[in-house]
Order: sequence, then C-alpha cells, then structure tokens
Amino acid sequence: MEKKTLILSMIVCIFVLYAQAKTTYIPTYDNRLLLIENGEVDSLTNTSHSLVMSSKDGLITCTLAQQVVSQDLVRDIKRAKNAAGWSMVAAGLSSVSEGMAQSQMNNGYNKGWAMQNYVDARENTNASLAASDDAMTLAENLKTLLLDLVVRNNSQKEMLIADIDRGLVWFVLPNCEVRLKKKKNEECHFRISSCNPMDENVKYINALGTSTLEKYTISFETDISWYVPISNKALKGLRFETDILDGYIRIVKDTMTMSIVSEDELRTIKKNQK
Repeated sequence: MEKKTLILSMIVCIFVLYAQAKTTYIPTYDNRLLLIENGEVDSLTNTSHSLVMSSKDGLITCTLAQQVVSQDLVRDIKRAKNAAGWSMVAAGLSSVSEGMAQSQMNNGYNKGWAMQNYVDARENTNASLAASDDAMTLAENLKTLLLDLVVRNNSQKEMLIADIDRGLVWFVLPNCEVRLKKKKNEECHFRISSCNPMDENVKYINALGTSTLEKYTISFETDISWYVPISNKALKGLRFETDILDGYIRIVKDTMTMSIVSEDELRTIKKNQK
C-alpha cells in the first residue's frame, strides 16, 4: 500500500511540474499541388498553411488550405490534455481506496461496509479511466487539423470535376468554386474538363496536404511569432537546419518561415513588447 501511495505522489508531482512549463502547440505543414495541362506538368510546394496555384491558361485556381493554429485551439487542446491527466490522477486515488477497502475485507473489518467502499472505489476508478480516455480522444481530434481543397472556375463555361479515387463528380458554374473532399496525409487525384464533350482542354490535379501538431517548450510568444529554444528535438520536429547551438528559432505564424535569434535579440524583442 505504501508503494502505491508513493507512486501516486510521484505521478501528481510530475504532472504538476509538467503543467507549469510554458508550452504551446506548433504545426508543421507540407502542401503540394501538381497540375497537368496539355501534357505539361507544373507543381508547387510550401510549408505554410495555404498554397494557391493557377493553371497556365488562368481558367482554374486551386487553393489548398490547412487549419491555422489559434490560441483558442491551443487552449482547447491543453484543457483536454489536462482533463485526461487529472482523470488519471483521480483513477489512481480511487485505485488506492479500492486497495485499502480490499485489505480491510481481508483483515476482518465489517464486511458490508468494506465491500461497499470497495465497490464505490472500483466504480470511481472505472469512471475516471473512461473520462481520461474521452478527454485524450478529444485532444487528438483537435490536433488533427482541418484541410480544404477549393477549385475555382474562372471560365465562362460550366466545369466538370471528377474525383478519380472516389468516383465523385462536381459540376461548377462559371465564376464559382467548389470545396472538394480531401483527407489529411492522402494524395487525391482530380480530372477537370469543360462540360462540352468537344472541348479537349482537360486538366488533372494531384493534391497532398499533411500536417503535424506537436507541443514545444517556448520562451516567448507574440501575435506574430513563436520563439522556441534551440534543441535537437525542436530542430528535428520543425525540420529546421542550423549549425548554431545557442539561441531561439523564430517561427512566423502566418508564413511558418523560421530564423535564428540570439539571447540579446530576444531580450530586446521582449522589452519592445511591454
């Protein structure tokens, strides 16, 4: 019993210390669009949250956009993670009570009273574990960023778009746009043509959008940028290369461009923000 109590105390201390660290969730995007027209291939890639590409003849415009990580989203993820953590703590406490009640039954205490305590503690343990699982599932769902692929018909003719992978078809009126079904980490293939069967101007679009959303320790955050201390984990996770070992990685939220700032530069930035 003492061993269980010691382990539980260590879990609580570690959780509290971990929760006090200044952290946030930072995305890593990877967008790719490939457009084939008249036998020629054109492609664009970027690591921002959106990518816009137009056909050479200007008849279509494609926009691949991933969800922007806002402070509200980060707060919701942290709340869900905290709820999962505290539910695990509650499950641990209930488990200790369950063990105590079982020990009392084995040592001749009033069987009815000890049995009721045991049943109540077991139910609380199961309920707390279920609540922790639900909160963790919510956190993971929030971390799965939304993804949109929008195709705009800039021509004066009705356009037909066929999803080659799923067999879906969209009819797009002139100067209108459609949001196509797109899944994270899945390459999609679309065929675009005029509804006029005599028109041979056929185009193909391949689209791929991926994202990861991971927690990083940050030293400072503004409305424009994050400042992440340089570490092997940060460099690898953010896919950023540098020979500098001291300082911070500045990440511009809108463009996701990264650069290095020194300790003195960050101190000046903090001073100017006050």
